[in-house]
Amino acid sequence: MDFSLSIGQRSHRFPWWFVFIVGLGVAWGVGRGIYLPIVSAGTAAHWGFPRASWLDNVVPGPSAAQPNPIAGSGWFSISRPHGGAISVWEQQGEVPSGGQTVVLADTGRLTNRWEEHVRKFEQMDRHAPPSPGGILFVGSSSIVRWNLKQFFPDLPVINRGFGGSHLSDVVYFADRIVLPYQPKIIVLYAGDNDLAAGKTPEQVAADYEAFVKKVHQTLPKTRIIYISIKPSIARWHLIEKIRQANALIAARAGKDDRLLVVNIEKAMLGPDGTPKKELFQKDGLHLSEAGYKIWADLLRPHLKLQP
Repeated sequence: MDFSLSIGQRSHRFPWWFVFIVGLGVAWGVGRGIYLPIVSAGTAAHWGFPRASWLDNVVPGPSAAQPNPIAGSGWFSISRPHGGAISVWEQQGEVPSGGQTVVLADTGRLTNRWEEHVRKFEQMDRHAPPSPGGILFVGSSSIVRWNLKQFFPDLPVINRGFGGSHLSDVVYFADRIVLPYQPKIIVLYAGDNDLAAGKTPEQVAADYEAFVKKVHQTLPKTRIIYISIKPSIARWHLIEKIRQANALIAARAGKDDRLLVVNIEKAMLGPDGTPKKELFQKDGLHLSEAGYKIWADLLRPHLKLQP
């Protein structure tokens, strides 16, 4: 017995054993958590996913400047019935796609991969809300791992970094982990993972612009200090893209007195023009205490809070 499938005006016939094998494969994939590219609400409806008003804008090609709240992703996951889904980028460890990756959770909702992290921040804030008007550090793992109380014991610092994130993640969650604190100064480090995941320097700069716009719409007097994307041993092959992204962001910051870029590249390079090994942990990517000391020394002069 054969089966017929019509695609457009053409009809295709498949033997029963082929359909049976494909069915087994699909059933196995759903049980394991398969990944499907979804490029339109029509495709989502075809697969039985919930309709969302912004889903039509979810297409491959990341940029927080796009009109959808989950910027630029075309990848979703079908989760296991009794376990959380893991995004394809999370499996690769060092190069997650951040806000570009969302999963279809067990509840049937589309969920950003950082939702649990952000909820923990919100729970912390309910128990011990930070005082407004402080200095907020936000961004990727270089912020997460920074012991701010050690390096800035005299300043009202708040750490809201979430490791592996992209600039687009910070934009997406700004309403929940940036704006509520009403910081006078924001220290932002992100863009490193973005380039490693394949984004262009122009996309990183666009995400920076989106963050600035979002913050200043609500907090027009807040200063935003961007720490330039660091040169690292592990990602030295990206140095030209890193420099391009830093230059684009610096050019934008130069047009607004509320914006500043602290360029840490020169201080992190040795006489041979490559990153100093002692500034990094064994992975050649994350900073050592010596690396953080350099960042803190360059940053501190700009952290004076105005009354």
